[in-house]
Amino acid sequence: MCCAKQSIRLNIIAKVVIGLGALGIMHLDKAIDLQHKIATRLLGYKEIPTGQSGGVGVTFPSYERKADHAVKGLNYQSLDEKYDFEREAVTRQLRKIGIGSYTDQMSLGDRTGYGYDNRRELEEVVEKLLSASSERMIGVSISFSRLNESTSYGVKVLCQRHMDMASPIIQEMKAMCPDVEVTYCGPIVAQNLTMGSCASDYRIPSGSLGCFVKCNQTGKICLLSAGHVLNPLNINAPNTPIGEILSPCPLNGGVRPNHVVASLLRGVPLDMTRVNQVDCALASFVNGYQPTGNEVDGFPRPGVTAQLRNTTYILDGNKDIRQLLVHHKGAASGQLKSGRVATINTLATQLVRLDGHYHSLEFEGLVEIEGLRGDFSIMGDSGSIFFTDTAHPAGMVIAGTNSGGTFGGGITFGVRLEKVLSALDCSLI
Repeated sequence: MCCAKQSIRLNIIAKVVIGLGALGIMHLDKAIDLQHKIATRLLGYKEIPTGQSGGVGVTFPSYERKADHAVKGLNYQSLDEKYDFEREAVTRQLRKIGIGSYTDQMSLGDRTGYGYDNRRELEEVVEKLLSASSERMIGVSISFSRLNESTSYGVKVLCQRHMDMASPIIQEMKAMCPDVEVTYCGPIVAQNLTMGSCASDYRIPSGSLGCFVKCNQTGKICLLSAGHVLNPLNINAPNTPIGEILSPCPLNGGVRPNHVVASLLRGVPLDMTRVNQVDCALASFVNGYQPTGNEVDGFPRPGVTAQLRNTTYILDGNKDIRQLLVHHKGAASGQLKSGRVATINTLATQLVRLDGHYHSLEFEGLVEIEGLRGDFSIMGDSGSIFFTDTAHPAGMVIAGTNSGGTFGGGITFGVRLEKVLSALDCSLI
């Protein structure tokens, strides 16, 4: 099955995707004409002169939103039972793709003066989806299948909400063409590569993108994370891109080849017989992916985005770090969390999953962090970068417990970032 997509100008939430699927009963020119009628007569678009190529001899129309188009669809807010059902359905879908899949707890402690309830962010996204008009939540695509050596086409309608399946717009579409296929697809959300987003080798269920760094040998921007996240086979890959890094992770629906964003470039293999100091790896981007920068959303307070500084905070014995506050955002936690550095230079044994098996490995020079409210990290946060109040990166999360510690929320273990950067010969950007 192949997919050809046409981008259509839309505002805010609605996405109309010109795709190629697995349905079809008409010639291509008829399918394009039917799609055009649905878009212009029912979904509030008008055609603009610039078309887009759909292959040899094929041009798809381009569109923009009509400014004065009358909104169609039911007022679902007046239908309490259906509206509540839709709210639950949309919330479930958002959690599946990573929005709101974190614990609903305050992430910053009383000493910081900031509190952030992740349920509020999730509810805001849900409300935007539910308050949008039906025309903005319905998409239309051209689909095709090859039957008996001949190609036939059809039109597929995508509903991001269940309630739009029975809207007047859909009824008009079916009256226009009884054979049109109407499908519920759930909310369409862009997947961006940012600090703390989900990224891991395809063999690993989940992990976190630490930050973006510059490879000192090639000068290219690369992805930095924990070794057991990007290099589960524990191999030495000196500047030879191998493996496939997915974002989102397999646990969140990432599959090959659709979600491959990078390949393992370099790693520091973990030693089964000696004490390790770092657990880290570097991956180079593929398929044209480019990062936007090391930005931290929601720091130092909700609604604010801070740029991570390009110099590290050295966690050594020459500084009084007993009350040092650090923060991070892991893919599994999904929110900014805060904690205090409890100890440095920790020597400990931890379980690490490599090559499909758990191994008991020794580490030294680790940093212990305890969360201010509950845990500081959970499984799936490995690879995330923790930083100080001044946005100076200090280390990388590699392991943790779910109990113990002064505050009862478990202990997070990290490696010092300056050691990671030295071991991989890379620099912060």
